[in-house]
Amino acid sequence: MPRHIRDFFNKFLKLKNNHIFLQKVFIKIVHINTDIVLKENQIEFRDKIVFVNTTPIIKNELFIKQEKILNEFNKKTNQYFTGIH
Repeated sequence: MPRHIRDFFNKFLKLKNNHIFLQKVFIKIVHINTDIVLKENQIEFRDKIVFVNTTPIIKNELFIKQEKILNEFNKKTNQYFTGIH
């Protein structure tokens, strides 16, 4: 059964769309719980950890409310992320 290059690239498109979805959900949950507005380019997901590239003050606020943010995020996305760094 021959495979088209389109099928190959569709796999990457699905991964990218999922990543963008996760970023948007995380941004919304952080904003609701902390009134902090993050940008999509500040968030990265690796090894079940959410990495946020921002100032230490904002990271401290996220760390303080980490449990609540992650519980809500994991419920809405059906994922299991264990920490925010």
